[in-house]
Amino acid sequence: MRKRRSDWHKRLMLLSAVLVLDAALARFIGAYTSWTLDSSSVRDLLMLACIVVDTWHYRRLHPAFVGAGLLVFVSDYAAIWMAHTATWNRFAEWVISA
Repeated sequence: MRKRRSDWHKRLMLLSAVLVLDAALARFIGAYTSWTLDSSSVRDLLMLACIVVDTWHYRRLHPAFVGAGLLVFVSDYAAIWMAHTATWNRFAEWVISA
């Protein structure tokens, strides 16, 4: 896919790089700022900034940003919802006890 669809590849790689920034952002926010923002909110703002700049530069929203961006935003809320379910808590307890 990389050679044939370089436009998709570079956008998906950018989003994946921004996606792994959660731990670094949490440490930075906690140590150097007085912000009360969650690191995932800052990460989402960075991702939105990348999407806006790319859309403004090329005058259209690339489909890679639509699919991957929605997936990242939905996964945040799905993780928050799933963390409060009894099934997830039982699974987490099983993993910790093993």
